[in-house]
Amino acid sequence: MMKKIFLLLLIAVALQAQATDYYVRTDGSNANNGLANTSGGAWLTIEHAAVTVPAGAHNIYVGAGTFDLATTVNLPVGVSVIGAGTGTIITSTSISGNYNPLFFLSSAAGTAGNQRLENFAMNGNSLNVWVGIRVSGRSFVTCKKITASNFYFCAFAFNSQGSLFGDDLRDPGNFDIHLETATYAVGNSVDSCVTTNCSGYNNWDGTGFYGSGHIWFCGQDGFTITNNNMQQTQRVQRRNGWCIKSQSWTKNTLINNNYLEAAPYPYATNGHSDPLIDGGAQYWNFSVELFFTSVLEFSYNISKGALDINKPIKRTFAYGLYAHHNTFGRDALTANQENGIILEYDVSGIRIDSNIMKYITEPVSFSPRLNSLIDSVAITKNLMHNFGQLSQQFFGHVFFSHDQGQPYNMQNIFIKKNTFSADNVNQSSSGIVVSNLYTGTANTLYIEDNIFEKFGQYAITSADGSKLTGVYIRNNLFYQNGEDIKWGNFAGNSAPPNAPYVSTPNYTGNPLFDANYNLQAGSPAIGAATDGGNIGHTGGVAGPDVTPPTIISTNPANSATGVAPGVYNIVINFGEAMNTATLNSTNITGIGGSITAASTYASIAATLLPGTTYTITVNGVQDVAGNTIAAPYVFSFTTAAAPLAPGGDAIFIIKGLFKN
Repeated sequence: MMKKIFLLLLIAVALQAQATDYYVRTDGSNANNGLANTSGGAWLTIEHAAVTVPAGAHNIYVGAGTFDLATTVNLPVGVSVIGAGTGTIITSTSISGNYNPLFFLSSAAGTAGNQRLENFAMNGNSLNVWVGIRVSGRSFVTCKKITASNFYFCAFAFNSQGSLFGDDLRDPGNFDIHLETATYAVGNSVDSCVTTNCSGYNNWDGTGFYGSGHIWFCGQDGFTITNNNMQQTQRVQRRNGWCIKSQSWTKNTLINNNYLEAAPYPYATNGHSDPLIDGGAQYWNFSVELFFTSVLEFSYNISKGALDINKPIKRTFAYGLYAHHNTFGRDALTANQENGIILEYDVSGIRIDSNIMKYITEPVSFSPRLNSLIDSVAITKNLMHNFGQLSQQFFGHVFFSHDQGQPYNMQNIFIKKNTFSADNVNQSSSGIVVSNLYTGTANTLYIEDNIFEKFGQYAITSADGSKLTGVYIRNNLFYQNGEDIKWGNFAGNSAPPNAPYVSTPNYTGNPLFDANYNLQAGSPAIGAATDGGNIGHTGGVAGPDVTPPTIISTNPANSATGVAPGVYNIVINFGEAMNTATLNSTNITGIGGSITAASTYASIAATLLPGTTYTITVNGVQDVAGNTIAAPYVFSFTTAAAPLAPGGDAIFIIKGLFKN
């Protein structure tokens, strides 16, 4: 008998450990048990489900319809909320202010949440709700296939403990005094979400202006932001926030294959100090702003707006920042300042590789502070073209600046195999600029195998040439610059750098670019690099461009499932500059919607039906050299299913006889 009782207890424990599915419907009742997807079985409100379902591996399935939350939903550990697509709309006419969210997942630091919020739409009720989903202290929380719009502060907030604004001790007046997060949250993610108008640049505390992001995170380890489409262009000028924002120490962060669009920058120069305009509010041109990062990979993103990082440092890890295969910039020059990558304070272990930066004022810029160290930077194989600004300012492709006359130090800088094309000889522009070092130092600077063309002033320059030690400028190709190498462009010392100083061999002449900035036959850059290869970002193509264009990624990805129905921007990324006239509905078929054609991508504003497989064919598109895609490119994805129709309960009967 005791053996049989023990067996029953084991069965009971096993059944309790299994995930239980609960249901919420607009025609349900909180008097039901929530265990069936019928009007007589499902609950009516998400709030009731959250306080009734116990912690554990349980799912709350929310049907189609609008759910107006009366209070914030405090979701237990382990409990997931899964909608029926964008037809499931979660909002609130009651929640407002003070960073209050629709969903709050809060536990002590280091708690494993092991839960997901997936496949629904959430709305901030015309900016009255500040936050969509707020996760505090928990790890392994996934937000996926969520369409979010109109939140005042952010759509998704993740912090490892404590305040939303930071998880560590920091002197707000001195960012150099900053203690690392004590307990990181691990393995959280935001994937395949579409967000619009979810961040602002506003006066949060009555003393100053501050920008937020659609995704806000602090104290995260292994945080991933992938396959999302984020646009923040909807608020009045100078009041748009950013797409992604972090506030304190993070590590092992992956930001991959996202479309990020910030509002066009409203100022001719960074920030604004005029007290007659918004009380001197400082506004910046970021789509992403991150603080205190190590091992940040930023890859395969399209970013209309700058990637700004404060203190990306290597520490004991492989790197501080690895930014590769991204496209930065808008689709044409503007009268205002636009940046690509901005690195502030101390930086170390920086790899900027194989990116395209176009129509940008400063593609890569460094902004050190008092005694900051810029160490171990590799800028390689990037294409920076159509660089400049419609107004007459001074610009640099790679610009090492200083903050308010403060000395800084730099060492181990490698700038190799890039193509720098200002393409505007009338601009007051330079290629690589090392500004006044004051009492600081610069050691070991390699500038090799690059192409510099059409800079109105200088290809390479420094105001403090006499303070540079160990400079190697060799195997570069110069064409149509005001001057190729100039020491002392301002009121600085005009002496060349200290020994060792090598400035030969270098070459002059037309690089003979095709429309994609590849080298054509006869280019003096072919075979002239230090390694015997070609100078410039691609290594060059000996002869005209005859290579068909390729598609390097799509969003949604091929074979993706559970894609959120409703309004969705489908993005097709090409591996080179395209003839935008061929990116049209004749050549891109299988789905309806307005097509926006840009240099290296096409975006389709489509309305997706639930439970539908879409197959898109790209054929006949051409690059700017006139090459047609070699074969039709076909990719498919499937949207999330519509909510299940009401049905009867399934009843399972177990028969058995127990004997002594």
